[in-house]
Amino acid sequence: MTTEALTQRDLARQLGVDGSAVTRWIKGDRQPKPEQAAVLLAYLDRIHRERCEQFAAVKDNLQRITKRKRVPKEKAATAL
Repeated sequence: MTTEALTQRDLARQLGVDGSAVTRWIKGDRQPKPEQAAVLLAYLDRIHRERCEQFAAVKDNLQRITKRKRVPKEKAATAL
């Protein structure tokens, strides 16, 4: 289910632009066309959703571990 991260070159190829165009977008030197921005937005939204799901799963697992080991919240908070 995980979307693989694209390289700038892969992204450029999918959007039908030169790799340097993607570099300029990232640097803020230029902006993509609206239809290209829509494709990028959809890709980033999908990546964001997947990462949130992954982090939520990790968080749930860590909470189960701390409950099993009975680690006080205060001790965990001061460890960072």
